[in-house]
Amino acid sequence: MNIKNELINFRRLLHKNPEIARYEVNTAKMIIMFLQRFEPDEIVRNIGGYGIIAVFNGKRPGPTVMFRSELDALPIEEKTNLSYASITRGNGHLCGHDGHMTMVAGLGYYLKQHRPNKGRVILLFQPSEENGKGAIQVIKDKLFKPFQPDYIFAIHNLPGYPHNQIVVSNNHFAASSSGMAINLKGKSSHAAEPEKGLNPGQAIAKMILHFNELITYKYQYNDFVLITPIHIRLGQLAYGTSPGKGVINFKFYLPIDLFQKKEMVLG
Repeated sequence: MNIKNELINFRRLLHKNPEIARYEVNTAKMIIMFLQRFEPDEIVRNIGGYGIIAVFNGKRPGPTVMFRSELDALPIEEKTNLSYASITRGNGHLCGHDGHMTMVAGLGYYLKQHRPNKGRVILLFQPSEENGKGAIQVIKDKLFKPFQPDYIFAIHNLPGYPHNQIVVSNNHFAASSSGMAINLKGKSSHAAEPEKGLNPGQAIAKMILHFNELITYKYQYNDFVLITPIHIRLGQLAYGTSPGKGVINFKFYLPIDLFQKKEMVLG
């Protein structure tokens, strides 16, 4: 078995067939088929959704060490000319989860030949990472309870560093993120008489410019700060009206107390 070529081909298979959060059914099947060849002591399916656990027991009792990767892709169209580009319209493995799965699955190959002297090693393939729900769903699932780990390790690809290098941090490595939807309610009117209504468009524009100003001057914050508008909706496509409703969605990485600062209040 040429494991390097096997892993390359496996990653390309995963990359070609991406599935987004909550729908990773075929991805999970591919992972299980790949892992079964390495004869884990136990495979548990459907944890927290389509999550998978593969257990490799050691020779003697000891600590439980878990290695974790993700299953899901992003709902983004892949526009590349790769021979193994996504064949699922609107979805793509554009955050590297196909590579993460391959690395953790490849660890199964090593564990087949080198069982731990004591304890056990668990490979976890977590569903629904991109929507932020998968981790808590796995932890709360009763199927997960027998596998409480003493240590958990995860890995993320990091472009820009030399090949075969592992980068670690003694403190926080990546910022936690959250999503936010701001709904605006004004008053609709005829497009020829906008002064008789209250159009949220200007408020949306002010928010975008203000948030951008906040992250432009990052030096004023001790923590990493990033706010990205990801979706905006203003009224409907009706040329005769001035809309009275709007919504703007942000993805943000910032300390929660930043929202309590006066500079976040729009006049």
